Amino acid sequence: MAIIVGDMAAAMANEIIFNARFSPEIIIRALDKIQKIVYATIPGEMLDVIFENQGGATEKEILAMFEAKTSRYTFEGPLQLGGILAGCQEKDLKIFSRYSLPLGKAFQLQDDILGIFGEEKTLGKPVGSDIVEGKQTILLIKSLQNGSRSQREILRKILGKKDLKKEELEIFRDILRETGALEYCQNLAKKFVKEATEALKEIDFKNQEAKNFLEGIANFIISRRK
Repeated sequence: MAIIVGDMAAAMANEIIFNARFSPEIIIRALDKIQKIVYATIPGEMLDVIFENQGGATEKEILAMFEAKTSRYTFEGPLQLGGILAGCQEKDLKIFSRYSLPLGKAFQLQDDILGIFGEEKTLGKPVGSDIVEGKQTILLIKSLQNGSRSQREILRKILGKKDLKKEELEIFRDILRETGALEYCQNLAKKFVKEATEALKEIDFKNQEAKNFLEGIANFIISRRK
């Protein structure tokens, strides 16, 4: 069913662009961008599934997956598509990329942090579901790298437990804190947000409100609680 709905959404997106009142040149550029978004996203989703099932992913591999799955689809694609329809030149679209790609990584890092340290009522989903699913995250990777032998054993014992208890979640959280994994991911997310906001300085904004909006999105990424 999900595949069918996805196909329908893709067809609707193409139809909207076809029927829009833009020049043929802009319509072709927009349709080309939509296809490139899809081509970038599919490998990212495949990597996510592979990492979850096989484990053993490195930080570099996870960041590459973030870029393909989240940065390209959620941030770069929509921003560049809007830019194309507004008549932006290629140099401006490249700046949008330098803003969007690190922002998507920061978003995903914060998502993984909230998945373990967030509040269930705020998130709207069970906290610790990433642990239950055995999800490969940079939080986990850094903790396994920095942790003692006993800490690594505890993490591996809890990871993937379908009946995760509250006490086990707290133990997992404590180890992520003690090994510096939580702080590392928080700082990495801040670094990516800084990269994104620095890229905006390259754009000669005619409207200060637009710049403030994009900066606001970047800062919200790491302050959000859901």
